[in-house]
Amino acid sequence: MARTGRPIKDFEAKAHAVEENGFPRSDVFPWWRKFHQLQQGCRRRDGIENELTFADYMQKVREAGMNSPADIGTARGKFQLGRVGDSGNYTVDGCRFVTREVNTSEAYANGRYENKKRITAQVLRERFTGQTKYSSDHCQAVSEAHSKAFTVTSPAGVTYVGKNLKEFCRDFDLNGGTMGQVLLGKARAHKGWTGAYDDAPEELIGIAGGCN
Repeated sequence: MARTGRPIKDFEAKAHAVEENGFPRSDVFPWWRKFHQLQQGCRRRDGIENELTFADYMQKVREAGMNSPADIGTARGKFQLGRVGDSGNYTVDGCRFVTREVNTSEAYANGRYENKKRITAQVLRERFTGQTKYSSDHCQAVSEAHSKAFTVTSPAGVTYVGKNLKEFCRDFDLNGGTMGQVLLGKARAHKGWTGAYDDAPEELIGIAGGCN
């Protein structure tokens, strides 16, 4: 692939890092662009820093067994640079390339999506207070109704706990409406996934598949 855009600073050093890890010199720009996207992403996230050099990044690419920059992305089966346990900075010992599914699972386990939902609900309450025909109590009730805690089990037997069904279904390529029926006890499973809302009656939990 031909290099385009602005010249890369210290191009020869970066070309060496690419070639040293088994990739052609012509791939310097696309690999550098992926690394630059990581740096940009860290700048937008408070408290998270990238401590990797480009050479460190390329070594992790090789360790993951990738074939091209196209292997990195947000689609199912693509690789993402995930922090171990979804915590800390991006360091040599604190991160590695994993599939999107593994990265998302660790984020849920660490409560990242639950915290995001909590912040969103707070912003909505502040925005609605005194600014609509509804009372703030009504808006809070609506927000809480759409943030019901749930527990689901994957076809592989992995259990997840969350509060944002829409994001969860998007991340795991599930249909939100159908999964909602599963959580309500109106369907047994969706693509092998079972579960229930945490406040569901015992008989509904049994119908939904007996999630713990």
